[in-house]
Amino acid sequence: MASDKYLDYPGLTRVIGHTDAVYGASISIASRTITLTSRDNSTLASVTVPDTVIPVATQSADGLMSSGDKTKLDGIYAGATAVASSDNGYISINGVKTLVYAPAAQTALASGLYKITTNAEGFVTAGTAVVKSDITALGIPAQDTTYSVATSASDGLMSSSDFSKLGGIETGAQVNVLESVSVNGSPLVITSKGVNIDLTGYALKTDISAVYKYKGSVATYDDLPSSGQEVGDVYNIVNADESHGIEAGENVVWTGSAWDDLGGSFTITPISNAQIDALFA
Repeated sequence: MASDKYLDYPGLTRVIGHTDAVYGASISIASRTITLTSRDNSTLASVTVPDTVIPVATQSADGLMSSGDKTKLDGIYAGATAVASSDNGYISINGVKTLVYAPAAQTALASGLYKITTNAEGFVTAGTAVVKSDITALGIPAQDTTYSVATSASDGLMSSSDFSKLGGIETGAQVNVLESVSVNGSPLVITSKGVNIDLTGYALKTDISAVYKYKGSVATYDDLPSSGQEVGDVYNIVNADESHGIEAGENVVWTGSAWDDLGGSFTITPISNAQIDALFA
């Protein structure tokens, strides 16, 4: 009979007792000191973070403000006000708008389509109405476009007969041809409107008739049936039989020519405290 050992609750408690003193359980912080404590409240490690002093920034050294920002700040006069610009040609000083640039006067243009000219500052200096030649210069035909009726070889307008044909087709209609057939996710070859599904690789009902069938228990190996048994018949043998290599409680199955041992039960026992202690010695 096979045997093995398992770890029960008392054994697990003893293992935990060995780890309580070496495994961290909590971290505490007091001022700048960080302490790691084990499960049995022993101090495993402690570290003190040094006190860092950050000096005030100067024009030659970084600090709480970078030296570049300090230099920039020192260059601004006390009480200086912001200068802003929101309207073209004006700036705003302390909320008062002051004209600093006036663009040259231009002739007003009525609403329409124009070609415009601007100066280097982006102001419109001239506007000329767009004419037909400007449009045809872009490649747009100057005359009406005539389309022929479409054919199977060239694009064109739809004929009235084609429109009637299209009107007689139901929305979502498809050509009556198989598009895809798969078996268990594997696509099959489609020939015209037919497809061949090959089931030679699948089990038939007759193929699974020989699976294991539990038939009951017998006292000894010699009590197993000697005739009439079928492939897959399974029996439990209560008593051991050394001559046939059978241990008590094992199962056997009829293969068609002999009884084959399927194995039986086994016993497990807990690990002892002494064995656990030896692992930590």
